[in-house]
Amino acid sequence: MLLVTAHTTAEMTCATVEMMHATTETAHATVEMMHATTETDRATAEITCATTETVHATVEMMHATTETLRATAEMTCATTETAHAPVGMTQAATEIAHSYVEIARATVEMTRATEEAAHATAEMIRATVEMMHATTETACATTEMTCPTPETAHAAVEMMHATTETARATGEMTCATTETAHATVEMMHATGDSTYHC
Repeated sequence: MLLVTAHTTAEMTCATVEMMHATTETAHATVEMMHATTETDRATAEITCATTETVHATVEMMHATTETLRATAEMTCATTETAHAPVGMTQAATEIAHSYVEIARATVEMTRATEEAAHATAEMIRATVEMMHATTETACATTEMTCPTPETAHAAVEMMHATTETARATGEMTCATTETAHATVEMMHATGDSTYHC
């Protein structure tokens, strides 16, 4: 009976040792698994940190891209303004040139009208000279016809003197007309110079 009990006790002790050994192995495996989990968590943390750095770098790159786009937009705006300024200046120059053309055209028209007036004045002077010549011829014929009478000759001389006065007055009028035309031309020339300098 004692042998059976001892044998049973030995069996139980052996089973207990086996169970303790298995428990130790389980604990060891648990420690290994926890160690692996810790390594996994550390690797995950490193991946998360690297991902965060990547996101931060991406944000910085996006910020730099935004600044580049803004600077490009400002440069484009400045370029547009620079291109617009010569267009406005060209338009103003075109308007000024058009004004000069109009002034030149008006000056030509005024010059033509002045030339026509001078031509008409010359025609009037020529007609006056013709009339004076005819008057002189008439006075000479009258003098020759009435030469025997001294009073008639004196009257003819007076008439010729009056005709001469008329011719002189006509000459003075012609001279004044010429001076007026000359002053008009000078005024036109001064107007053209003033417009050019403006």
